[in-house]
Amino acid sequence: VKICSALFRPLRVELGQYIYLWIPTASFWSFLQSHPFTVTSWSEEKQTSLDLLVEPHREITRRLIYQSKAAAKASRSIMHSVAFFTGPHGASASAGKQEKVLIVASGFCIATQLPYLKKLIYGYNACTTRTLRVRLCMWILCLWVDIGIAVQTFLNDTLADDTLNEGYILSISLYIKSGRIDSVPFGRHAMLYDGSADFAVILREEVSGRYIERVPGEKPGDVLVMGRMFNTLLLSTC
Repeated sequence: VKICSALFRPLRVELGQYIYLWIPTASFWSFLQSHPFTVTSWSEEKQTSLDLLVEPHREITRRLIYQSKAAAKASRSIMHSVAFFTGPHGASASAGKQEKVLIVASGFCIATQLPYLKKLIYGYNACTTRTLRVRLCMWILCLWVDIGIAVQTFLNDTLADDTLNEGYILSISLYIKSGRIDSVPFGRHAMLYDGSADFAVILREEVSGRYIERVPGEKPGDVLVMGRMFNTLLLSTC
């Protein structure tokens, strides 16, 4: 479920930051509960609304999922609620100083990486970053297929911006462990694979710089590896 929080006044949110959201009308006990949500939207300027991605984990988030499905059955695609929040909280990692960026994520961990994708593409279009290639590797288990559907809108918005000079810097590799599909292209930017990702091979490919055109004698630049796999933070420069 996507939450779009309209703000009374513009707010600056850095990459990877989160807010604690309090929705009194979500359930009987929700007036005593707040829940952390990563902000998936990003803007160079202050934001007038914040996009959040909900994972059905605790009671309040399961209740939000239930209410959104009830609204859909009642032919209402949008559910309105009054909410309060604190934040933004958390530190932000620097991105855009490396020639290549490799982002890996599993399941709902992709939510923490979406703002970085948006900023890297914005920086490339505005010529304010050194990054020439971004590769997103996302691992989706069969039980998480709904997650792929949930982030589709976010990824489509990002891909729509990645069209400078009819080219693109973002490449997406989706891995679904189902045993029922073949490796197939998924639009210009993406490839769908069956099974698990071999991250050692992927990292060697990105370090080699084989996907970036170079003049003779030019050496490949460094690679920033970042992301989250099963709630384990990854951040390294090669």
